[in-house]
Amino acid sequence: MASLKKRGKNFYAQYYVGGRQKRVSLHTTSLQVAKEKIRQIESAQARGTDIPLPTRTTLTTVVKAYIEYLQTIRTPRNVQRDLYYLRSIFGPICPELELKNDKISKKGIKRPGKDHVPPIEVNYFEQVTTFDIANFIASRVRSKGLAPKTANRYREILTRLYNWAMEQYGVRMPENR
Repeated sequence: MASLKKRGKNFYAQYYVGGRQKRVSLHTTSLQVAKEKIRQIESAQARGTDIPLPTRTTLTTVVKAYIEYLQTIRTPRNVQRDLYYLRSIFGPICPELELKNDKISKKGIKRPGKDHVPPIEVNYFEQVTTFDIANFIASRVRSKGLAPKTANRYREILTRLYNWAMEQYGVRMPENR
């Protein structure tokens, strides 16, 4: 049985797992949303499954682990191609996404455009929304004149990253989407 606690303006869920008390922030100030999340927690406990609340995993750790995974299953050339797209989406957020050579970094910018499109900047992997992704891809298409195939390649890379993170890395997204 889970209980609802309010600390300041935010609501917290308090429940027991294996005889130990856990208190988890529900990241909401709305009583109705908090009650729904409590209901989901109680339902998951009754079924014996994991708690359905989203995790808070830093973007850097997920991207770094995904790059290590890619290096084990793909050829180095294909990994470099995927790194180009990940670098343009998130920026050089970890050492694996930074370019090592200055000459290559200047040549690495394909089709330099007038308008610079900033990368998606969030602290946690779960904070990236479909709106952020759609807005990023649309602004890249507008500023750089990308072909539809390239825009779909961005979507493909992100879809693979999110599916891998949810299935194999244990990241739980809000409402599992």
